[in-house]
Amino acid sequence: MAAKTVIGYLDKPEVEALLRAPDRRTSLGSRDHALLLFLYNSGARADEAASLRVSNLHLGTSPSVRILGKGNKWRVCPLWPVTVAALRSLIAGKGSDDQVFRGRTGEPMTRFGVYRIVTTYATEAAKRVESMRGKRVSPSVSVLNRR
Repeated sequence: MAAKTVIGYLDKPEVEALLRAPDRRTSLGSRDHALLLFLYNSGARADEAASLRVSNLHLGTSPSVRILGKGNKWRVCPLWPVTVAALRSLIAGKGSDDQVFRGRTGEPMTRFGVYRIVTTYATEAAKRVESMRGKRVSPSVSVLNRR
């Protein structure tokens, strides 16, 4: 019998530390904060976040996002007001077919870029929150516990 993998999660103080890690005074820090918030809010996988298009965001009344997942299946996820605010400023001036998350050179972000951002800020947050030390935090492995 194969061993079952235990899916780790972050507690609320750990998530808060992760979300505080980016320097939101910079454009990259604002992008990274929006990405982390989006991942937390939506439960999207790294490749789903990387391929997200502006046209998939519905930021008006009843804000939500349409995410293209495994098996080419769409799912809709409601968005929190704080996530909407972060995404609105991120997509300002972008066309509906543009990708929401772009790398520092302006190229579309890859799942590897999403992974790097999450792990970089998790390492930074672990310096401030002892319970995060030794946890393997990534977009696909760690499910964020919303208790």
